[in-house]
Amino acid sequence: MALLKTAWANLQDGLGNRFSWSHVKAIFYNYAEHKLLSTKLDEMDALIDAKIAKAMMSSVQVNDESKVPTSALAYSMSQDISQNEQNIATLNSNTVQNHNAVPDDPDSILTTSVRTINGWDSALYNKLPSEMINSWIICITSTTYEGHIGESLLQVLISVQKPYIAVRGGNNSGVWGDYTVYQLQETSS
Repeated sequence: MALLKTAWANLQDGLGNRFSWSHVKAIFYNYAEHKLLSTKLDEMDALIDAKIAKAMMSSVQVNDESKVPTSALAYSMSQDISQNEQNIATLNSNTVQNHNAVPDDPDSILTTSVRTINGWDSALYNKLPSEMINSWIICITSTTYEGHIGESLLQVLISVQKPYIAVRGGNNSGVWGDYTVYQLQETSS
């Protein structure tokens, strides 16, 4: 660009366009605020970055890699995680307490469950088929109506050390039926 005596700038774009030097300076400098264009552009970039950052913030849980959780959301999620940890600890504690409160007496098991019964417990000798005494027993109880003896109540005892299975059910009179004991036979395959 060449500066002419009349203070006009001649652009070398081949079109012969001429602009006043003061107009060219105004493009690069804001007289009213005494700022260079580069400073104005930096301010605009900062403003745009702030707007974009705010648009990227999320105050709700979303599965979106382009979103960043707000501090309020992060705090809320942290509180939820802590509460879940406490709830799990409580459930685990209750499970241990419930397990310890579960009767080994098969006559008292009236809920759908699978548990191990100690067949060496002399208090259970009159409750178990004689073939099951002195062995660990897997007790499977299934019912449609929890807590009641009825025809939908079924119990299967499987001896772990001896080749026996015992089966019984409840009846509509509200009492357990007798065990039917089956001896397992080993067969060659």
